[in-house]
Amino acid sequence: MNVEYKSKKCLKCEAETNPNDEEELFCSKCGAPVVNRCSDYNCDKLLKEDAKFCKYCGSSSIFNNYGLLDITAPKFLDNIDNLPF
Repeated sequence: MNVEYKSKKCLKCEAETNPNDEEELFCSKCGAPVVNRCSDYNCDKLLKEDAKFCKYCGSSSIFNNYGLLDITAPKFLDNIDNLPF
């Protein structure tokens, strides 16, 4: 495994990961994945830490499936009074 794809810290609980441990795929404190990959087992490509979807097949990434990526609504949806209609 290429260590450039491994998170330095768990995205869920911020526990440190071991950059030299190629077998460490999940956080030992909370169980969240520390390596982002395609959720389609037929593809299973390694993805960058911020990838929500696989650039090879279009499937969701496991970081996205675990809710680890920042998914924010557009600003106008933050307050119901600011809706454009």
